Amino acid sequence: MIKGHKIALEIAGKVHEHTTYHQAVVENEFGGTEWRGQIARILNALEFTAGDGHTREEWLNRAHRLFSVYLRPGGRTMAQMLRNEAKLDSILGGSEKANLSARTIHSVKGLEFPAICVVLTSSKAGGIITHLESEPDQTNAESAREFYVGASRAEKLLVVACPKSQSKRLSTHLATSGAKCKTIEI
Repeated sequence: MIKGHKIALEIAGKVHEHTTYHQAVVENEFGGTEWRGQIARILNALEFTAGDGHTREEWLNRAHRLFSVYLRPGGRTMAQMLRNEAKLDSILGGSEKANLSARTIHSVKGLEFPAICVVLTSSKAGGIITHLESEPDQTNAESAREFYVGASRAEKLLVVACPKSQSKRLSTHLATSGAKCKTIEI
């Protein structure tokens, strides 16, 4: 979702070499979530299924039409920003190769990945949940910030691995924020 919003802001000329996505969000006061519905509709409309008769040309036409509302008057055209390159066939029709790696929270700042797994110990999970639920304190505030950095890197799937003793508590807390949660015990 965030990548779609970033693309829309880049097309609108709000993100460029001297402004990051996050700076553009702050400068343009996109603090709320009202943009999410519009971007979700665009991303759903851009779904590509080769078996359904979709072609590169047809997909490009849809992308041009959907993102054209973000074009800056006098700026670059959609054709300049979204070229009809043959490599789109492999991008649209292919799947990405698995590129799994373990990274520290600090090394992923500013990056995004299709799926993320954040691993928490029982004490870390308990401290973070307690901090978020009712008892904010400096000791757990840093752990909560680190958890946020790790969790917010996920584009499609976030997995939180924590001991069974904290899983119900964590799932309940995340569900209160509107997150769709599924608990799997192993």
